Amino acid sequence: MEERDMLLRLILAIVLSVMVLVTFEHLFLRQKAQRPPEGPEKVQRAQQEIQPLKERKAPFPLEGYSDIVVETPLYRAVFTTYGGRLKSITLKGYRDKVELHPLGRWVQGLIAKIFGKRLDTSPPKPVELVSTSQLERLPLGLVLSGIDYDESVPWVASSTNLRVSGKPEELRMVWGKGDVVLQRVYRFFPESYQIEVSVEANREVFLGLGWIGRTDLKKSYYGFYGPIFLGPQGRTKLKPKKIKKGEIRHFEQIRWFAFDQDYFASIIAPKSPGRLMLGRLDKKTVYGFITSDGPSRSHYFRLFLGPKDPDKLEQFLPTAEKVIDYGTFGIIAIPILKIMRFTHGFTGNWGLDIILLALFIKLVFFWPTQKSYEAMKEMQKLAPEIKMLQKKYKDDKQRLQKELMELYRRRKVNPFSGCLPLLLQLPVFFALYRALLVSIDLRHAPFILWIRDLSGKDPTYISPLLMGATMFLQQKLTPSQGDPQQQKMMLFLPLIFTVLFLNFPSGLVIYWLASNVFGILHQLYLSRRR
Repeated sequence: MEERDMLLRLILAIVLSVMVLVTFEHLFLRQKAQRPPEGPEKVQRAQQEIQPLKERKAPFPLEGYSDIVVETPLYRAVFTTYGGRLKSITLKGYRDKVELHPLGRWVQGLIAKIFGKRLDTSPPKPVELVSTSQLERLPLGLVLSGIDYDESVPWVASSTNLRVSGKPEELRMVWGKGDVVLQRVYRFFPESYQIEVSVEANREVFLGLGWIGRTDLKKSYYGFYGPIFLGPQGRTKLKPKKIKKGEIRHFEQIRWFAFDQDYFASIIAPKSPGRLMLGRLDKKTVYGFITSDGPSRSHYFRLFLGPKDPDKLEQFLPTAEKVIDYGTFGIIAIPILKIMRFTHGFTGNWGLDIILLALFIKLVFFWPTQKSYEAMKEMQKLAPEIKMLQKKYKDDKQRLQKELMELYRRRKVNPFSGCLPLLLQLPVFFALYRALLVSIDLRHAPFILWIRDLSGKDPTYISPLLMGATMFLQQKLTPSQGDPQQQKMMLFLPLIFTVLFLNFPSGLVIYWLASNVFGILHQLYLSRRR
């Protein structure tokens, strides 16, 4: 029947929307790049003033270059005298993965064995922001015009080991060739991911500071490793595949340039808006160099190398928080995170905060949910009349549809009311999903027992199975509508959702599970009241 088909199509649309909207956001919205205008005159002038990066092979042997180690309470950085570049920066407060609970390790080991793979059991390591290893591909290299800058000539450092605690410290590096002298000063702060960089030359030069990184290291399909920058057109997130090898993309009036690494970012901000050059070294590696505006003897940059924590980013630059991409549902994701941060001050557990969020959403939608249940009860009462109409007009579908709509209108019943609570909560669902993918607070946040990372899947798959079971129970408690064939098809919904949620972040599964439990309690309350 057309009425039944319409209802089934709506239910199917709800199920598929979980997959379709996330995929659509990833492919078309999440990384949509608004390319700032590249005026031909400015681009030509920029190309004349500063040459694009031409990769130089580091000379061998490499004994002439030494490392400089900088230790702060927050990170350990290693610089090299080759180009004064950054060789490594590991964040002490963050690990690259979470050690699995024994039960989760057993389940994942069994699955790996079935598929002929080996489970990675290596211990967690501090997060590393430098993703390249060749000297000539390390970040924080310089490009200059007006002088013969040769990176094979080592920089001379003021120290080989610098410990930062209590007060800011400086690392001075000097480079010279012929009558050209450059001095670079790194200024470090004990309790900040910010680094100040100044470069002094003994003549006026155009100078750019850059970051080079790999784009193939994202942890999930929806992760992002690549360039982001803020210019006249707002924030632009440029897909790495949009940068062709041998092509140099030029952008004007850029306030900062960042290399995004999911929950972390490496940001370079010149003193005033400058020019950005983006290019590709190979299939996996892209680079970006940002310059100060105009030739000068003095050049100043600010760096942020750390987690995408909104508070820390705002302390760095008021606009730096834009490096966090909350996606299409950001208008909902941001308030959700604020609510959870508030409750976290009392609970100290992000899993409990997600459960409290589910309760809060249930209370917000209490009235429409109540009306939905009442409407479903009315639909149940209409079942005999609907069957009579179906039998009477079984050969005239158009007339049947008209009579059914008239029946619903006369009895003031909405046939699709059963889907209303789910439809209302879908935006919250997607907003929480985005929050789990980008919020540093929720990354590797433990809950209880085997759930040690709310931003990752449940390695035991217990919570998705519990979610499916509660969804089945909730469905059984819901007043039945329509014919038996339709009800049988509805029984597949919990199975579909369970399979769909197996690899979703466990925090998202817990939200849906808690929402189901609160829904069951609500239905039991309504049943007893009657």
